[in-house]
Amino acid sequence: MTMQIVQFNFRIGQKVKIKASDSEGIVTALLKGNDGCQYQVVWWDDVTRKCEWLFCFELSDINDH
Repeated sequence: MTMQIVQFNFRIGQKVKIKASDSEGIVTALLKGNDGCQYQVVWWDDVTRKCEWLFCFELSDINDH
């Protein structure tokens, strides 16, 4: 078995912008799957807590804005 190094664009605890909704969230988990790297992001939409797995292209660094 060959070990593979995976580099993620975001880290756990990092604040990110969710491009589709222009919401701010926090990365809570990282996943390397067959479809590529994904990031579990938690955010609040009004009074509802949201938690979704998102791809890198769906997110941006909060400091980029």
